[in-house]
Amino acid sequence: FTAKEATETEEAKTALKVMAENLVQDYSDMIESITKYKGFYIGRYELSTKTENGVKVGIEQKDKVSQTNTNWYNLYKYSKNIAGSENMQTRMIWGCQWDVTCKWLAEHNYDINNSSAWGNYSNYNTANNYAEGSEKFEAGAGEKQNTGSSENWKANNIYDLAGNCWEWTQEVLGADRSVNRGGIYSSDGSGYPARMNRISDPGTSGIWNLASRASLYIK
Repeated sequence: FTAKEATETEEAKTALKVMAENLVQDYSDMIESITKYKGFYIGRYELSTKTENGVKVGIEQKDKVSQTNTNWYNLYKYSKNIAGSENMQTRMIWGCQWDVTCKWLAEHNYDINNSSAWGNYSNYNTANNYAEGSEKFEAGAGEKQNTGSSENWKANNIYDLAGNCWEWTQEVLGADRSVNRGGIYSSDGSGYPARMNRISDPGTSGIWNLASRASLYIK
């Protein structure tokens, strides 16, 4: 190593340590809030972004393009600046929050093991026997859609939790794999349902079907 390389290595280690400490604190804050206030809010839409004063920030709004084609670290950063209130805190959703949400939806009769009935999947129309021209037929099923594009693809007012884009969470598997959840538009809702998870390298950019979703809790 040169002196410059050694310095850069130490700086990288320090940055990783600081981020790890921040994640631990985030988790503690989330658990404390949920314990105190008996719950949390999950974003209604997949994360999208806008530019304010030359800076890219996260938003969760209807009829926006889900933010894909970037890595986990950027999506985590965008998830942190949504809240807009000193009393609220937003973060990329944790895997345990996703599981709790799925359990809650199951209790309201949404099938989390075969989500073909309420998600944007390639088999949405065929699995439900929706013929073209019928009330719930979706011509765009099986293709990536803007956030909240259809009332048929929501559960308890949460849009696209099943299908549309995979969604990165703060759940990890090992030292270099982050877990994403919820299935994908190009697959079917039985093989890739709402509860589904898979792993990806968090540093990978350019994945066109991998987005995220924020959770919000009271400070």
